[in-house]
Amino acid sequence: MNHQEATTPHRSSGTPAFWALIVGASLSAGLCSAGAEAAPTESSDEAVLYRETFPNDGDRGRPLADAGWRYYLGPDGWDEKDNPATHGLLNENPGGSPDLKPVASESVTETDHGFVVNGLGPNGDHPDDYWNQLTHYATNEWTLDLSQTELTAITFDLALSQPDEVRVTVQVDGKWYASEETFTAPPIAGYGVYGGFRDGHVTRTLSLGGAGWLPFGFKPGVTMSLDTTQKPVELPAGRLEGFGLMLQPTGFEAFDTYTLIGRPRVIEPE
Repeated sequence: MNHQEATTPHRSSGTPAFWALIVGASLSAGLCSAGAEAAPTESSDEAVLYRETFPNDGDRGRPLADAGWRYYLGPDGWDEKDNPATHGLLNENPGGSPDLKPVASESVTETDHGFVVNGLGPNGDHPDDYWNQLTHYATNEWTLDLSQTELTAITFDLALSQPDEVRVTVQVDGKWYASEETFTAPPIAGYGVYGGFRDGHVTRTLSLGGAGWLPFGFKPGVTMSLDTTQKPVELPAGRLEGFGLMLQPTGFEAFDTYTLIGRPRVIEPE
């Protein structure tokens, strides 16, 4: 069982030519030179389409924007990129899977692994309930035509200091959705999510086959809310334009190795 893996930054993938490149290279080389790498999967035609490893090759924290991601907070979904308090979200310590390389992200030229960690909650050095609000980590750095490619799974490494619930988010044709399924992790006390992430994180997987999605009221700088009483909907087969993670934290959160997995969509003859 092999995942093939795109190792060059395709900002828009999912066309027949994209899949022909992956499959052709994998048949000739076993591992796709334009992209493939062995990895466990349920289906041999699946591929790692995107992977962000949140690298940090320095000796101090870096802004999340350096990895092409954003941190949105509160009922107006405010982008915190200009808030100095958030400029160290990319931790300089090794992340959860340092042997894995970035795929199709803005980080493909960097090799030193970091991870995202946020200790700005009520239990931080400067307690403030402002940080204990709806939180959304997201990117729009890569797109995918879902009419040509079936997105089969989204995986990520996760560590929490409290048993908070985390949801996967996606943006399709301009509309945001949050996964009905939630994810948590065994709590790592306090600042343990920093030094203990490498050994204490868990890997979580959202399998998209039959997954339910909740419309996510998110417009940066205007609104951010989620009504969990809504009836789940199916994800439309449009253009994937963004993706991320959301939660309402009561402690610290850390994550790494955000990965999209997919395969060519089978088009039934009319």
